[in-house]
Amino acid sequence: MRRQDDLRHPDGCQNAWSVRLLVFAWRALLLAAAVAGLCGCGPLDPVRMAERAVADYARRVIGPADSYRVHIDRRGTSLRQGKISRLVVEGIRVRSSAGLVVNRAEAELYDVQVDVKSRSVVSVGRSLVVGEVLEEDANAYVAQRSDVLRRARFEFLEDRMAVIVEPQVAGLTVPIRIEGQPRLGEGGEILFEADMLRVARLNVPRLLVRMIERRINPVFRVDELGLPLVLDDVRVEQGKMIASGRLDVEKLSAE
Repeated sequence: MRRQDDLRHPDGCQNAWSVRLLVFAWRALLLAAAVAGLCGCGPLDPVRMAERAVADYARRVIGPADSYRVHIDRRGTSLRQGKISRLVVEGIRVRSSAGLVVNRAEAELYDVQVDVKSRSVVSVGRSLVVGEVLEEDANAYVAQRSDVLRRARFEFLEDRMAVIVEPQVAGLTVPIRIEGQPRLGEGGEILFEADMLRVARLNVPRLLVRMIERRINPVFRVDELGLPLVLDDVRVEQGKMIASGRLDVEKLSAE
């Protein structure tokens, strides 16, 4: 059985990556260690070689980014025993194939055990994945989608978000602004849920609000990033949305 401890949410904005990186990191570690052993140490640093290899792999598998930073803790890491104490992968301005730009993403994997013979991941003690999407990037993403309302856009406020749409009513463009909260849906979806108390004060028909929700949702989907993640929380701050979660351990076994 693979185990996954409870996710701990730290302060600040952190975020996200695939288990495939971990598998590749281990293979790179094994190769680097073997070469270093044959050469009798020399100038090669197995851990540094693995970190560079993981960063290159991230660019190919996850997508291009302004930068990737990879760090493997040396303390508690034993290549011979197949143990990695902590692996961190951070991406800045990561561009997914679906057209979404993640401003900052970071994944932390703790207490990783790898089967040396099969070069497969046996367990991950704990993982933390956090991603930050800026308001302007969210609006650029939704503008390219054909399934949402024309000229729809978002506002990310301190404790809530708003959806602004401009439907045609009797040949006239009528701007409508609806405030609400992001919430987690099934299957790794991030949805917009209107605040009906605020809507009531605007005299916007409830049926129209529900129609807007159907057309705007889901706001984002994790599977568009191609990452085996389980989302645990989503919130908005001024100008940005932050989602956090952990690796999907069931999918980990399939990697």
